[in-house]
Amino acid sequence: MTTAATLRSPVAQYLRNHIAGVVTSFGFVQDKIKNAICELAINYRQGPLTAEDWSGRKGEVAAGDRLPDAPLSSAHDGSSTTLFKAIHGTRHNLLLLPGSRDAQALSQLLTIADQARNAFLDIFALHAILPTESAAPSTIATATSNASIWIDTSGRLHQQLGVTERALIVVRPDGYIAYRAQPAEAQRLLKYLDRYLVRKKL
Repeated sequence: MTTAATLRSPVAQYLRNHIAGVVTSFGFVQDKIKNAICELAINYRQGPLTAEDWSGRKGEVAAGDRLPDAPLSSAHDGSSTTLFKAIHGTRHNLLLLPGSRDAQALSQLLTIADQARNAFLDIFALHAILPTESAAPSTIATATSNASIWIDTSGRLHQQLGVTERALIVVRPDGYIAYRAQPAEAQRLLKYLDRYLVRKKL
């Protein structure tokens, strides 16, 4: 970007001035520039605290990448927000994604989340994120008060993450994906968390 701004050649300056405006009008180009400036393109896929037990379609992101933002709405009152706003804070976030309208999948994820919360006290903020077609009162009613319940209003988050069945994602306080699993299993999650967290004393 500095090179483009300090070009000395009149021909290069002309091309920059007349082409840059067109190129930067595209959304994907704006995203690339934003990610470069904010250093969001950095990933920790090979980091020692990054792991995944993921089967099926990989999606656009993996463990070690920064979690993508997406529009959400509250399953209780329909208010709009974004994923980044929902998970803002200093705690780890545990995202529960049933991947379908199956209430049993959400119930299984909540059971896994309870086991993790019991083993590691007050580490996680819980967020259940349902596909758009799952916004049914009977499904939402199965959730506990410990988890915030959201609707992936555009379906964008499920697509980017490659979620097709019950999945869970551990998000670090800095917004990076530490661990993800599909299908989600309690013992695999606890085994991962034992790598760097201390269980509460009984």
